[in-house]
Amino acid sequence: MNSNLQRFRLKLDKIDGNIIELLAERCDTVRLIGAHKRREQIPIEDLNRESAMALERKRLASRYNLDSDFVEAVFLLFMQESKRIQDL
Repeated sequence: MNSNLQRFRLKLDKIDGNIIELLAERCDTVRLIGAHKRREQIPIEDLNRESAMALERKRLASRYNLDSDFVEAVFLLFMQESKRIQDL
């Protein structure tokens, strides 16, 4: 195998590991938010927050030259999972 290709793949593997570690941290934080919302009787869903997050994520996508539809789809998955976790 081409050594450059192998180096690139190893770099992607490391990046993927970092992403998974950050997802775990995000889920831990979501659990804390869910517990707080239950204690304070705050609804899980906050449409104003979701709209603000979507706009900010699109802005960040543009800054990093990423496809905004792709970033939006990823963060929609994050929000769905966040709501599921908070509802446990």
